[in-house]
Amino acid sequence: MACLSGIMLAAGSLFSSCSDMDIYPVSKRTVPEDYHPYVVEGKRWNYSAVDMRDGKLYTCSYRIQGDTLVGKTMYKKLFMQVSLQDNGNQWIYAGALREMTMQVFYLCRDSLNENLIFDFGVRKGNKLRWDGHKVKVYSVDQYIASKGFHYRTIDLNDNDNFMVIYQWIEGIGSCYENLFWKEDFFTIQYLATCYEDDVCIFDISEMDFL
Repeated sequence: MACLSGIMLAAGSLFSSCSDMDIYPVSKRTVPEDYHPYVVEGKRWNYSAVDMRDGKLYTCSYRIQGDTLVGKTMYKKLFMQVSLQDNGNQWIYAGALREMTMQVFYLCRDSLNENLIFDFGVRKGNKLRWDGHKVKVYSVDQYIASKGFHYRTIDLNDNDNFMVIYQWIEGIGSCYENLFWKEDFFTIQYLATCYEDDVCIFDISEMDFL
């Protein structure tokens, strides 16, 4: 909803995290057979970004490749590439991701503490903290389609400002949030496409309401 209609009025900071307040317990969850996981080997996200200082356009890409063991916890490695006007640069290590029971955790390369950045197992009415806001889940639905796939969406309402609406897309993330990296010249990055093993599974320009 927020991705197409522009209802979302504030995106907040580039790095987001959510913490449990009143969410559906992990111990009671059953992962649906048609659940589309977020953390998948070979997955790649392409974002469009603009440097507000000089107006230059960038493509910011992220990809999951390989495993890494941090302490006793296994993660997938996340790499980042920033390209100016399609001039490719080298991939650099950005951090690590893991997913368990529909919860997605991110460990930034400069941090020893992981953050819960998505919880695709929440239910309507659950409350949590995300992107510095206290939010409430007001809708969980199979709502959009892109590239032949149907995706559940989770709509979040900001308890402090009822005009602010956020949306998560199962297996894809948030169209308006760069969760992985902070750079001074980026204001916000807009998701353009998502790939798994070089197959496009999501294209914002082809996203349809069901």
